[in-house]
This record gives sequence, C-alpha cells and structure tokens, in this order.
Amino acid sequence: MNMVYKSEQNKNIVFDDYVNNTEEYGSYYVEMCSDCYNKYKDILGNRVDDGGACGTCSVKGCENEADYYVDFDKDEVELID
Repeated sequence: MNMVYKSEQNKNIVFDDYVNNTEEYGSYYVEMCSDCYNKYKDILGNRVDDGGACGTCSVKGCENEADYYVDFDKDEVELID
C-alpha cells in the first residue's frame, strides 16, 4: 500500500514506505533523502526534521539513504493500493 501526500499547491508525493503512528500520535512519518527533500521542500512546509534518519528514502522509486524525517497528520494523506 502506498501513501500519498496531497499538498495545498495540488502537488502529490507518493511514498512506498511509511510508519503509521496514528494510534499513538495521530500521524504518519516517512524518511527522505537529500535529493527528494530538495525536490519537494517547497511543498513540505515545517514537516521536516533533519535529525537521526537511518533508513532508505520513502519516496516511491527512490532507494537513496535517508537524511530527514517528515511527519504528516493523518488527515493530510491518503492510503492507496
């Protein structure tokens, strides 16, 4: 299942990996590499945290090492097959 963030600028980011924290924090988070962050930073706003990411980028199709965490409220994203 993929997760889609639909920005206020009508631009979407599709993630093929994400962590569901909705029961504990009411949110989802993903990891993002520097390349994808630079591509999408204008639509991400203040959701980005640059500390401690240690996995692979969650943007669909990207396999780079992650540098950032990005948090999304559960009403900001849609889960799709």
